[in-house]
Amino acid sequence: MGHDTAWDRIAHQRIDFVIGGARKGGTSALYQYLRLHPQISMAAQKELHFFDNDATFSRGRVDRSRYHAGMKWILLLRSPLERAYSHWNMEREREIEALPFGRALRQERARCRAGRPAQHRLYSYADRGFYSEQIRRIWHFFPERQVLILRNEDLRFRPQATLNEICRFLGVAPLAIDAPRTVHSRVYHDPMNEADRAYLARLFEPEFRALEVMLGWNLDDWLEAAVPRGADPLETAQKS
Repeated sequence: MGHDTAWDRIAHQRIDFVIGGARKGGTSALYQYLRLHPQISMAAQKELHFFDNDATFSRGRVDRSRYHAGMKWILLLRSPLERAYSHWNMEREREIEALPFGRALRQERARCRAGRPAQHRLYSYADRGFYSEQIRRIWHFFPERQVLILRNEDLRFRPQATLNEICRFLGVAPLAIDAPRTVHSRVYHDPMNEADRAYLARLFEPEFRALEVMLGWNLDDWLEAAVPRGADPLETAQKS
């Protein structure tokens, strides 16, 4: 009898929705919130690594029918400027990243060649922030009505209202929360400097304009925002 993985144990249940987002995008907080809901059964671990597990797809044809049979997506998007700096800061704290942020950004393309054709798991600080193409891929397989796309700031600063919207989307009762949740928060020893912020703003401006057209959002604040000194604002939500 073979060894069951977390995915094997959950695969026989109906999968109603998946939470999607880039690393350091805020999905850990959303996972913790939804674990509190009595009508929702979340996976025992946050990341099952089904889609990004090469071994899953090397065993022959993969049955995706459970994913395609009416499943919904909840996407949480964080400003790529903040996300990139938070990602780099996490790798630095883990002593995996030795380069300063600016050098890491400017050497990212060369460093990530080692991970091709897949995305490099560690050094893809800017690359993970190009959301529009990933959204188009999801819309290719799932109707737009089955995809709820939210800003990370919505969950951080309006958690109750955002959870109400998510519950309506999933067709479950509202979830009342007593206090906001902070997950995987790290200290920033220094803020992102202006040169690196300007570099990222120039890099991402066409992407932001594409997202504005796709989603009907105004993302001027993503271009203008600087990463603050002190605690990582990643998943620190304020009471609504």
